Amino acid sequence: MRINSGHSQKPEIWFPILRAADWALIMSQDMAQGFKAANYSVLMLLYNEYPEKLREFSTEISRKIDSQEPFVIIDMNMYFNFDGFPKNLRPWRFTWIGDNPIHHHKKFSNFSDQTLIGTPDRRYLDVYEALGFSKNLIFVPHAGPPPIKEPLPSIKRDIRILFAGNFRLVPGEEEWRAFGSGLDKLYLSAVDEAVENILENQTETFQAMGTALANRGISWRDLNLEVVANIHQVVESYVEGINRWRILSAFDGQGLEIVGEVSDAVARRLPNTTIHKFPGFREMLQMVGRSRVLVNSTPKFSGGSHDRICNGMARGSVIATTPSTYLKEYFNHGAEVFYFSKDLSESVNEIISRLEDWDFLDEMTKKAGDKYDAKHTWSSRAEELGEVFTSAVSQLS
Repeated sequence: MRINSGHSQKPEIWFPILRAADWALIMSQDMAQGFKAANYSVLMLLYNEYPEKLREFSTEISRKIDSQEPFVIIDMNMYFNFDGFPKNLRPWRFTWIGDNPIHHHKKFSNFSDQTLIGTPDRRYLDVYEALGFSKNLIFVPHAGPPPIKEPLPSIKRDIRILFAGNFRLVPGEEEWRAFGSGLDKLYLSAVDEAVENILENQTETFQAMGTALANRGISWRDLNLEVVANIHQVVESYVEGINRWRILSAFDGQGLEIVGEVSDAVARRLPNTTIHKFPGFREMLQMVGRSRVLVNSTPKFSGGSHDRICNGMARGSVIATTPSTYLKEYFNHGAEVFYFSKDLSESVNEIISRLEDWDFLDEMTKKAGDKYDAKHTWSSRAEELGEVFTSAVSQLS
């Protein structure tokens, strides 16, 4: 998306803080700190959808609009709902939607000309356009906090390999079969084809699903969006489950630890892996700071990044990740990160062979940390987004 430059006055940035998961709150705080570091005035506002809070917030927005001072509201995943606001009180807003837009189709009515949509994977831009949104779209990959000043050297890191995330579905188990049981058999056969396509070719999930349905004489456009979203969710979850199983099972017995929500089936099939219950997001980040290698498995972001990668680099962990066309533009395999290849055993052996090569690990994290600090913190994103905000507010004023 391109917006011509115009207004020279920086807008004030408003962050409504809602009751949400820890990761979302911490990410919002990191984003806010990024804008502060980029010399923007930032206002954090507590918000909920109770009528009295809605009226209070509406009054604040009205006051700000009357002042004619430029400002932008930032939220995540369309948490902030303008349904109760008069149209003349709907301000300019940026909403960062952290996954595929099909999962937010019920919120599409809340988009307006004053809404700029940020997406974490550049391939999702085509999905938005397929769903009828062709303007006010911008690729905003995941970012993170500034690097910590003195990360632990690798020799002092007691966790050899860490996966920080959820792992519930594993092929062949009852939960796996039950997850897709609500779909018609024809849709399930399309799911199988789409999953194979994604794993083999890194095809974007919505595209792979659409192609598989079309091969069966079905256009997704003829289906209810809720049905489309359900099919998409099964495809996405199966790809994630297969990918995580392939990678994490290869590290079983090599000092792998998992922290997150893990099903009994997964725990049973990884007998030589240490599994920790999710202790809270901040506590999990402390574990990241003690890890030599942090594993990332997110095929759905093969055209973007993930906060797991950013938080790992910020805390001095070596990143081993599913490949991404975006990441490969900045980080080189074997120098700053490890990318899992189709020959997974070769990738795993390469990583294991380096787990006690302290100089190599420290040099790798130093190089990755420098590149991360230069281009991938929220302050870097804020500088880029701020220019867009300033210009857009000018055009809409």
